[in-house]
Amino acid sequence: MIKHGAAVVLLLNACLAYAATGRISGTVGDEYGNPVPHVIVEALPENVELVQTMSKAITDANGWFVLRVDAGRGPDGRHWSVYPSKPTSYFRWSLIDGRTGDSHGQEVTLTPQAPDATVQLRLDRRVALLKGQVTDAVTGVPLRPQFELSWASHPIAAMRESTLSLYRISLPADIEITVQVTSPGYKQWSYPGTICVRSGQEITLDIQMESGTTAALARP
Repeated sequence: MIKHGAAVVLLLNACLAYAATGRISGTVGDEYGNPVPHVIVEALPENVELVQTMSKAITDANGWFVLRVDAGRGPDGRHWSVYPSKPTSYFRWSLIDGRTGDSHGQEVTLTPQAPDATVQLRLDRRVALLKGQVTDAVTGVPLRPQFELSWASHPIAAMRESTLSLYRISLPADIEITVQVTSPGYKQWSYPGTICVRSGQEITLDIQMESGTTAALARP
């Protein structure tokens, strides 16, 4: 027969084995490794559909954060995906392999026996801006263009974006970008060389497209 005190201990051990508390901590840095404050960091459990299980934290002045999460139960524990939500001043596209965003998230596994993990997260490059207007070279009629933007060092990978005649396109800062523009009934237009915009800056590029086989004109 189990005594009352022993029964309480057994019950407590069962509860701890069922849902141990874990801790995920670490830092968020920019592309140069500098700490980034006031960034929301989220931890999402794998193979769990309940939104309530997501954990969030905000980085401090040193880019440091701490997340309190479930460490699961048993030797398999709980698998978490940890990633930063990018501020609007950071680029939200990646031209590499056409992925959306390339902030570095990490996956960690916590167990009741090993409930703590430390990660280092990195944000994308900061935003630069390319803007202007695309028109018919003869009549000046506004056109609806499609841009194809590629990293010069990775010409196979590209990001395509359809815009209005007056356009504003975010670019990763300090990266050499090639630009091509198409519009139905017009010859493809290519920027001569590459465009590189510094962080927080913008370039105005008005594009005049010509029909047929005549080369298009650019007016930076």
